[in-house]
Amino acid sequence: MRVRLGMKGTAGDALATVHSQTPGERDYALDYAASHGDRIEVDV
Repeated sequence: MRVRLGMKGTAGDALATVHSQTPGERDYALDYAASHGDRIEVDV
């Protein structure tokens, strides 16, 4: 997480970073995020 409880941010600030050890793990995480677009926005 890039933002912790109580921290202030502005529109467009990154809230989290996805880390992976393989391209497959990364693709899975990005696919999951894309399928839950009402909660998570992915900017690559």
